[in-house]
Amino acid sequence: MNQLTFWGLIGGLVAVAAYVCVAVKHAQKAQLNDAALIFISAFAITGAIRLLAFALSGTFNALLKKSTEENWSSAAPEDAAFIVLGGLALAWVSFEGMYGPFKAILKPTAGTGSGAGTGAGGGGGGGGNGSGSSLGAAVPADPKTAAENPSVKA
Repeated sequence: MNQLTFWGLIGGLVAVAAYVCVAVKHAQKAQLNDAALIFISAFAITGAIRLLAFALSGTFNALLKKSTEENWSSAAPEDAAFIVLGGLALAWVSFEGMYGPFKAILKPTAGTGSGAGTGAGGGGGGGGNGSGSSLGAAVPADPKTAAENPSVKA
């Protein structure tokens, strides 16, 4: 096993451990599918590094010199740009794959936002009873309030 693969596995395990710790800290359950996505994404980052290193180092050029076949699928010097683009895309998708589950745990739950949130344009954060509106319209929290104030539509 080469060092990049080894460190990719270690990075994946560390990222999953961090995900579990963040979930526990925020009193949420860590999801197995999210942990798997984080592990695979962290490991794939090392694949992206390897692709970039392959295209930008002399390894790709050495491979081209050994290639004797000439057809539409043969490797060409300009293919290094495609390999770099593929490496960047893999890195981007991998970072997004790791970021998503962490973002889901860290986002505030409904009714915990800031702001008054009690109608009459009170804060769009949804705080208080969760009826905040940033549009300035009074939106009652329950149907009973609507019956008491006929000028407000539910």
